[in-house]
Parts: sequence; C-alpha cells; structure tokens
Amino acid sequence: MLFLAGLVGAMVVGSVAILSVVPEESSSEDAEADEIAASDETPADAVSPDTTSPASSQILDAAAQSLTMSPEGGLITAGSADADAITGTDVTDQISGGAGQDSVQGLGGDDELRGGADADDLSGGAGQDSLHGEAGADLLDGGSGADVLFGHDGNDTLLGGDGADSVEGGLGDDLLSGGAGADALHGREGADTIRGDAGADTLFGGDGDDLVQGVNVRAINGGPDLSPEEGAQADEETAADPDFVNGGAGDDILLLGDGDTGDGGAGADSFVTGYWMGADGAALADFSPSEDRMIVVYDDALGPPADLAFQTDPDAPDQVQLTSGDQLLATLPVADAPPLGDIILIAASEATSILNPA
Repeated sequence: MLFLAGLVGAMVVGSVAILSVVPEESSSEDAEADEIAASDETPADAVSPDTTSPASSQILDAAAQSLTMSPEGGLITAGSADADAITGTDVTDQISGGAGQDSVQGLGGDDELRGGADADDLSGGAGQDSLHGEAGADLLDGGSGADVLFGHDGNDTLLGGDGADSVEGGLGDDLLSGGAGADALHGREGADTIRGDAGADTLFGGDGDDLVQGVNVRAINGGPDLSPEEGAQADEETAADPDFVNGGAGDDILLLGDGDTGDGGAGADSFVTGYWMGADGAALADFSPSEDRMIVVYDDALGPPADLAFQTDPDAPDQVQLTSGDQLLATLPVADAPPLGDIILIAASEATSILNPA
C-alpha cells in the first residue's frame, strides 16, 4: 500500500511526474515542509512539477530512460513501460522496473527490487536485499549480504552472491547459484539447475526433473574459462561445508560432494559420486536400489577406473561404504546397497552434461 500511495501522490500533479530529490537549503522550503507535516498531504501530493523539494517517490514517463537516484534514499520508484535503467542509493530503496527490459541496481542499503514484466536485470549490491524477477526470463544478483531472491515466472538466473542467501526459482526452468555462504536454494517448478557453491548449503529441487549440485566439479577441475569466483569457491568446497541435497519430486540428478548428504525424494533419481571426493565421501539417505541409479565418475585422464567394492562401515555395522580402490565414495544403509554390477561407471570426459552443464 505504501508503494501505491506514493505513486498516486505523484500522479495527481499531472499525467507524468519526475520528482527531483535534493537537500533542503532555504528557510522557505523549511516552512513549506512544516505546512505539509501539519496537513494530510504527502510530499508527493504537495509538490508541483517545477518544485525541487524532497519527494518520496518517482515515476518515469513512457519513454525508455536512465535514472540515477540522489543519495538521500528511502525512495519508492517505478519505471516506465519501456526499458529503464534505474540506480538506487546507498540506503534503503524500493524500485519497480515495470514493463520493459529493465536494469535496476540497488547499491547499498536493504533494498526491495522488482523487475515487473519482460526480461529484467536486478542487482542488489550491498545489504540484505529482496529481489523479485516477476514475469520474464530475469537475471537476479543479490550481491553481498543475506539476500532473498524470487524468480517467479520465466526461465530465470538467480545468483545469491556472498552471504547466507535464500533463493527460490518459481515457475520455469531456472538456474540457481548460492555463491559463498550457507545458502538455502529451492527450485520449485520446472527442470531446474541448482548449485550450492561454497558454504554448507541446503538445496531442494522441488517439482520437475532437476540437476542439484552439491559440488562444482568444473571449479575443482579448473580450466581456462574458470572465473576467479569459481576458483575461490573450489578452494572452499570441502567436507567442512557439507551440503544437504534433496531432489524433491521428479527424476532428479544429485551431484554430491565430499561430506554431502543426498536425498532423492520422490521419483527415479540418480546419485552421482566420483573422483573429486575427499576423505568422507557422501551419505546416501534414501537410495532405492529398485528405482534409483548410482553413478560413479572416474577421471579417464588418469587411466582406467579402480575396482569398486562395498565394505562394512567400521563405525556403523548397519552401513556399508562404497569405495573405488582406496577412495571412499559413499556410505549408505546395508539394505539400500545395490549389486555392484548395477552401478554405472562413466568417464569424466563423457559426463560433461552432468559435471559442466551450460
């Protein structure tokens, strides 16, 4: 309601209002502010188009525009029906791009950014931000801080960035990446790709046939196209940051890292372990040998795979450990262990769709 009230107040002075936001400098402006405070009018109600007193809301006209908001902040801003570029302030802003392919940057402060219709680009910057892509195939980047991201409709890309983020995809086939920090990611509808990255993350695919990655194998392997952020995340992806990886409903692929716990949920799921494991391996919580698949990826650049074997867990007699030579890959209940012949061995060079998806 606050958002709508600000816009209605701005619109009463004409079909379009562009309200400037500058510091108060004169005694006459102080007197005007006192009069407004004593009445029922908001600053947007009292201002005329050629007045330069502070205002709490702005709207852009129908043409595509680029707007940088002044540093007073605390603003409520709506874009036009075209492609807008809106930059917020270093304090709390509320910005809605409206229709059109908009670019919205929150900068500092705990901002609320909404893309509106069409494919928008939202960047929260510093602070604990709330980003809503809404309709269209949107790109959301939380930046630093504990952010909340919602893709809503469309095939969205949601990047949590640094901090303990909460990221939800919504409808569509979304890409969710937690970044650094202990993140909670939920794909919801559609065939989503979900990447925990660094930190002890909780990953949930939701409905649809999802790829849920507790580990970024591409980052661990390195490569010429590896970004600095991915390289840093690879250094942090250890058993000290175990992820909980849940596929949810659908036939999901769970790519498990060292120390992760994999729970496929409903559907015929694939549990993937491999040569990137460390000392702890993964824990398989609900593997069903009659329905699910176990896939082991070996590094064919080093030669043929080592022999697979099951052995009793010395610390838990009701558990068995899957090993490849001397390497521990996974631990699961004895009753859930599949025959060794049912385990699928695949070379890393042939598993790019799982290990390095686009």
